[in-house]
Amino acid sequence: MIKAVFTDIDGTLKNSQRKVTEHTKEVLRKCKEENLEIILVSGRSREHMLKFKEELALSDYLISSNGADIYNEKDDVTIYSSCINKIELKILYNYVKQNGYRIKLNYEDKMLVNKAFHPDELLCIKKDEEILDIIDKKEIVQCVVMNSDLNKMKAFKQYFYAHFKDLKIENESKKLIDESLPEMEQYYCDIINKDVSKGQAVEKLARKLYGSTTEIV
Repeated sequence: MIKAVFTDIDGTLKNSQRKVTEHTKEVLRKCKEENLEIILVSGRSREHMLKFKEELALSDYLISSNGADIYNEKDDVTIYSSCINKIELKILYNYVKQNGYRIKLNYEDKMLVNKAFHPDELLCIKKDEEILDIIDKKEIVQCVVMNSDLNKMKAFKQYFYAHFKDLKIENESKKLIDESLPEMEQYYCDIINKDVSKGQAVEKLARKLYGSTTEIV
């Protein structure tokens, strides 16, 4: 018997216009009527997912940062967290700072940026000394490196693959893979630990909640 539905946000609950359609809301409503727990799984930060989860009244369990963080909001408990090595993160941050990239760091239910791109990021800007202090004291589970220059992002990827063997680029702007695609305002690479994935996080949580993965979709 199915007990839970695990679902991504972008491209699944949200369409290409980044909207949750009425049809999708109706499907979610029917799942709730069947007492199915609807658990979000996303590359987004825990902070963003908490807001989205509240809007749609979904499960208190969240898998964020591409599987690097599993959280139970009801009990305010972090079930699983895969922290990026602090030494490697400082090396990465120094490269970003020296070469003019933007960086976003996800930790707990917060995120920080060194430069804002969207208006809603203005309150998340931290100065250099603050960022280094947070890297020292907090568990950073995901970082996102960004730039509006495609060639600079290609250079970043070359640097990254040459220097970080225990980390991986989990998601990236499609144009970094296929240059025939249209230009974008900004290009990005999502970075997490190499042994982390959404699928592994789903399995961890499903086994904790239901004892197996046979009762989820």
